[in-house]
Amino acid sequence: MPSRSDALHKRLKAFGIAANDVVRRVPRDAGGQNAARQLAKCSTSPAAHYSEARAAESTRDYIHKMRTCLKELREADYWLEFVQATSRNGLKTDALRMECGELIAIVWTCIKKAGGDPMADL
Repeated sequence: MPSRSDALHKRLKAFGIAANDVVRRVPRDAGGQNAARQLAKCSTSPAAHYSEARAAESTRDYIHKMRTCLKELREADYWLEFVQATSRNGLKTDALRMECGELIAIVWTCIKKAGGDPMADL
């Protein structure tokens, strides 16, 4: 049975893959390309940051890496909302935004359990 840590890593990776499927459907105009580029970056980085957090050298290091993961997820949520709002072809991101919200809540809880303040860097 996979550990919770493995399960979270798998979800973060799947989120990045699913977001990149959205990126491929964004209109190819200048505005769409900017949003697509931003979404591609911030949706794939949480899994990488979480991988680094799992190998953290200290609790402080873990909290720092998890806060970065949290920030990237929040940014991804913004860009998903933006892409849907500006899409002329009816691109829907509701399900992916719901998964992003769940991942934000999980990462938030991980930071709190480690003794950190998720809002410290805001």
